[in-house]
Amino acid sequence: MSNSLTSLYAALTIFTFLGHISFKLDKSIEEISGQGMDLTFVAYPGLLDTLAAPNFFSAIFFLMLVTLGVDSVFASLDYYQTFL
Repeated sequence: MSNSLTSLYAALTIFTFLGHISFKLDKSIEEISGQGMDLTFVAYPGLLDTLAAPNFFSAIFFLMLVTLGVDSVFASLDYYQTFL
């Protein structure tokens, strides 16, 4: 349940920001951002740039991405170790 609520909150945040930028620049959302990695490395940093203390929040965001990557590697290693 918490995973679903977190995903919903993240989607609400990013698409609200994309709608705001789309309205502000008078462009369609498709012209502003694509999908996949473009959202992670273009849209989220753009959102973080609008906050107070953007360097702090950007460092926290990319630290989160690094820890998610390390966690994925540990999960894969645990899977292979279990079945070998």
